Parts: sequence; C-alpha cells; structure tokens
Amino acid sequence: MNANDQQPERKTIRLPADCYRGGDAFSVTICVAGRVAALVGPVRDTVHRMLVAQSADNKGPVYGWVVMPDHLHVLIAGSEDLVRWVRLFKSGVTSSLKRRGGNPPNWPRSFYEHGVRRNERLEVVARYILENPVRAGLCDRFDKWPWSYVAGMKAAG
Repeated sequence: MNANDQQPERKTIRLPADCYRGGDAFSVTICVAGRVAALVGPVRDTVHRMLVAQSADNKGPVYGWVVMPDHLHVLIAGSEDLVRWVRLFKSGVTSSLKRRGGNPPNWPRSFYEHGVRRNERLEVVARYILENPVRAGLCDRFDKWPWSYVAGMKAAG
C-alpha cells in the first residue's frame, strides 16, 4: 500500500514502454468493462469509423480489426507508441459519442496485447481475428461480419 493514500499500489501488466515502440506487430484486444455488450448499433459504428481514421494516421500498417459486441481486436504494426494509440482510440470513441449525445462504452484502463513473434505469420493471426465472430456464433462465415477488416480481405457489408 502507498502510505499517502492507503490505496494498494497498482501492479502493471505492461512490458517496459520501449517494447511498444518501434514498429513491431501486435495483436491487441480492447474489452468493454465487465464484458458488457456495449459495442452495438451507433457505438459499434463509431468504433468502426474511429478504427478507419486512426488506421490512416498510424505510422505503419493496421492490418485489420474486428468489432465484437463486448470487445475488439486490432492487428497493428508501426505504431510509434502502441499504448498511446490505444489511449487515443478509446478517448476518440468516447469524445465522438458524447458530442452526439451517445452513451460511450466503459473502457477499462488497460488492454491485452500479444507481440506477433517472428515465427508467426501475420496472415494466420489476421485469419484468427477474422474468424472471431464465427467462433462466437454471430455469423456463419467471416466475410458476412460487416464490422471487420483485414488488409486484402474486406468483410461484406
């Protein structure tokens, strides 16, 4: 505990900051707090638009994403600072929804990431991301889920 405020010190699950800089590829999962299905309707559309916008601004490729009802996956490389990218994404979605009178999702402070290893093929990781709605029973084929994108394989919608 911190003696000043009697609160337990937060344990970081993050790697050192330099690990998230320099262009390596990461598979990122961003969940809604409590895994509440908040990424639906206008919220999901805002999330999708923000992914498109931030992908254009990234210093490297955003290979793909899929928006699920309670979380999203992003396959990204080249970000100057992945932690900052995620923070800007969450705050951008929240700000955009508040401006329109919408109800933004309750984002936890953190996110999950997996550094894509050199022996892993990006195509395999991308396919795994695309198949998420199929595994969840939301559609029968990945190309029928309209809230996803993987470079070279645009989902129908």
